[in-house]
Amino acid sequence: MTDGTKQQRRSDFRAGVSYPIWYRPLPGSDKADPRWYTSMTSDLSAGGASFQVDRHLDLWSGKDGLLEVQLFIPGGAVFALAGPVRLIDTGDGNKAVAIRFVSLAPGDRDKIARVVLSSGLERSHAKPE
Repeated sequence: MTDGTKQQRRSDFRAGVSYPIWYRPLPGSDKADPRWYTSMTSDLSAGGASFQVDRHLDLWSGKDGLLEVQLFIPGGAVFALAGPVRLIDTGDGNKAVAIRFVSLAPGDRDKIARVVLSSGLERSHAKPE
């Protein structure tokens, strides 16, 4: 898929939706921080998400560079292990991260897909202002 300017490499439908997400580097490294950080997704798919992160947190410091993630979507919380794939400079002194889910229960993957598709359909049928 292309959006006219850049190649899209995603295999899952993605929607610009905002849901609470908790994250932390996977414990097991001397540098891993055991605290949970909170944010809101800026987009979501059954394959991953992006969200703003604490600018002081080293996302690659946990065991194998993985994050523990708790995503709060309609239908209940989803727990996953995720790998950061891209760090994004937001241009305002903050940073965001794109993650890929690497361990996610099949039922949870389906739950995310339903929420994302539902959000995408609602937006495509919304009346212009």
